[in-house]
Amino acid sequence: MHKTRIVLAVAWLFTPVCFAEESGDLEELTVTAHRIETQSVLPVETFTREAIKARASPIGPGILMPLTGLSISRAGAFGAQTQVRVRGAEANHLQVVIDGIEVNDPATGSEFAFAHLDLAGIGRIEFLPGAQSALWGSDALAGVLHLLSRPQASRAAEIWAGSNRERFAKLEFGNEYAAGNYQLTLSDYFTDGTNISAQGSERDGYEHTSAHLSGRVQGERMGVSMVFRHTNALSEFDPTGFPTYLPVDGDNQSSVQLQAGKIALDARLLDGRLQQVLELKGLRTRTLTDVEGSRISRFQGSRDTLVSLSHLRVASGQKLTALIEYERESFEQAAEANFFGDPNYAERISTRSMGIEYLATLGRFSSALSARLDHHSAFENIASYRMAARIAVRTYLSVFASIGTGTKNPTFIERFGYTPDSFIGNPALRPEYNRQLNLGLDWRADDRLDLRFSLFHDRLKDEINGFAWAGGGFTAVNLEGNSERRGLEMSLKIDLAATGLAASYSYVDSEAPDGSREVRRPQHQGYVSIARRLLENRLELHLGARFQGKSLDLDFSTGRERLVDLAKRELVHLTASYRLSGALVVVLRIENALDDLGQEIYGFAPPGRSYSIGLRASW
Repeated sequence: MHKTRIVLAVAWLFTPVCFAEESGDLEELTVTAHRIETQSVLPVETFTREAIKARASPIGPGILMPLTGLSISRAGAFGAQTQVRVRGAEANHLQVVIDGIEVNDPATGSEFAFAHLDLAGIGRIEFLPGAQSALWGSDALAGVLHLLSRPQASRAAEIWAGSNRERFAKLEFGNEYAAGNYQLTLSDYFTDGTNISAQGSERDGYEHTSAHLSGRVQGERMGVSMVFRHTNALSEFDPTGFPTYLPVDGDNQSSVQLQAGKIALDARLLDGRLQQVLELKGLRTRTLTDVEGSRISRFQGSRDTLVSLSHLRVASGQKLTALIEYERESFEQAAEANFFGDPNYAERISTRSMGIEYLATLGRFSSALSARLDHHSAFENIASYRMAARIAVRTYLSVFASIGTGTKNPTFIERFGYTPDSFIGNPALRPEYNRQLNLGLDWRADDRLDLRFSLFHDRLKDEINGFAWAGGGFTAVNLEGNSERRGLEMSLKIDLAATGLAASYSYVDSEAPDGSREVRRPQHQGYVSIARRLLENRLELHLGARFQGKSLDLDFSTGRERLVDLAKRELVHLTASYRLSGALVVVLRIENALDDLGQEIYGFAPPGRSYSIGLRASW
């Protein structure tokens, strides 16, 4: 309680203040909700380029803290495995997209590696919770997080230094022309890290480099756009072997490489009524693991996708979108065979999909009807749908609702994974299937106040448990019965010109089919943010706090599975930026200001308080 009182006291000093940075206006044009830039029927939470810059969190999931309904679990130090869960769902139920490219890694459980989340080249973030497979296919069982580049005329550079020998540098070039635009961003990050083991003093360091290139050439009726992204990260980590499965100091490291690219051709036909888009997208990942200086495994994944999107304006206020998609995923694991068996194998799966969405706006009523059919080479055909509606009851009050389904294919590792004396895959797994209902209201006044409230209920069938004990090791199984996720979300945003305020709260009750609580899902969590501009807008202050309630985790250190409690966490960050001149800004950032050392994953020590100072220049 004393930490909470400190946060509230500091917040009072800033009042009145503003949360304008986390805006999610329904009147905004968004891409994620309908696969076409248009007004969204459902609320979409967004971050603008200015909000990303104000948060000043270069690497990792820190920028996501304000998003409603997200819980974050990191295995200790910087660069360690980090999982993000939406509304109590599993970490691989959230689909992450970069400029339309699905970047969940087929080689590592079909999750996105949030430990290496890098916003270099990203100008906007859109977050849409709920079952979205009708538009985005498998992996979008619980929501979609979309990172979008927004090329602009800019030349900028950043340099940072801080605690734990943290160093960060970024260089950006971009321009806009009558016939198109381009942007190139390069970044480099390094830290000595902290010790994730409860014993010892060995630090686990982290290095990260990335390059992001995007551009577009626009003709009178046709346009060509492209994006390419390269990420390379090196993480040191401690072993967690038998018999305790808890980290102990050791000289292990993991190297991760990600390459993603897209080229898209679009044309406007029929006097602009029809927009035809053809996309070719590719993803390549590679993860290398070294133990005590020796290579023990290599995981490689790929995804190639060909998409046709046709957007037709049927009549005033009515649009029709048709989707045809072919996707091929592959996975390869290479490791040395031993007495327990041969872990080397390669697998491939392909999917042919067709989808359609009808959008209609009639006065104060807006609706979206979506359906999709996926034909998998390894599973039965899966159909998904979504129905969404919004009614403007008053000019300041809207009511929205949606019902839909989400699907998640078993991952390559869950089906075929093999780690001697640790994990054996199960090729007989069935896809997970989710039914979701969402109701809410949105109250806004003069673009200065936005109060949002929503209720949701998800029913997950055939949930996959990847930690099922199988006599001497683990395997993956489909659970019998339904897993229930229900809860509520509230958010408040106030914009008072130079000051503002934002706050959010979520309650999630996530139950396994046997009625037990799911692990690593705090029932209560929230975020509060206060910002203020002073000295004729030369000084900007931003204070944010993430509150995460108690949760459960698994402990295997006693030789059998048992549940343990994880304490609540209060993570406070502060950013202050001062404009020295028109082109030069100095920034101070404090993370985990209250030095909260509560664990997000049992047995893994988190980083404590850290400081960094940076300099931004533009010309």
